Amino acid sequence: MVIMQIKTNHTTHAYRFTIDPINKDDQRILKELRAHISESNKKGGIKRRVELKGRLGKNHPKKLKYSNYGSHRVKFEDSQWIDVYIYNH
Repeated sequence: MVIMQIKTNHTTHAYRFTIDPINKDDQRILKELRAHISESNKKGGIKRRVELKGRLGKNHPKKLKYSNYGSHRVKFEDSQWIDVYIYNH
């Protein structure tokens, strides 16, 4: 079982980690992160938001569905992985 991947080859500083949308531990970690950001935003200072971006894995059966588009967002129901980003408002 793979729990949360952290990759260092992303081009943005907003990237935090990658989760498996089916993994219960990853879902718990994401829920805790969102709660932490929400509480932090209520206290003032820099407002932040959590953004999720779906991603297909290697040899994903729905890859053809998305191959004809340039820049696109993968629907969560089609995603094998979900990248988690934190942005400042």
